[in-house]
Amino acid sequence: LYHFFEKSNDFIHMVTRDIPDKNVLVHCYMGRSRSVAIVIAYLIKKHDMTMDEAIDYIKERRPQINVNTSFLKQLAHYERTLKEESE
Repeated sequence: LYHFFEKSNDFIHMVTRDIPDKNVLVHCYMGRSRSVAIVIAYLIKKHDMTMDEAIDYIKERRPQINVNTSFLKQLAHYERTLKEESE
């Protein structure tokens, strides 16, 4: 999933930038793991949230999220990579 973070971030950003006050639907089969990981990656990059902040933000709105361990590891790596790039 890591390899899709930049492309999905760019797409979400493009849509929200070009169409103010519109929502972007990010979905997967159960709506608890894969789609949530994509949204977390977006929040980390475009809204300068930490992974934990992004998870808490989403969990307040969708309590049933359950991101699998592999995706969480990829998100942690993504967060570290972005932090290193900004230093």
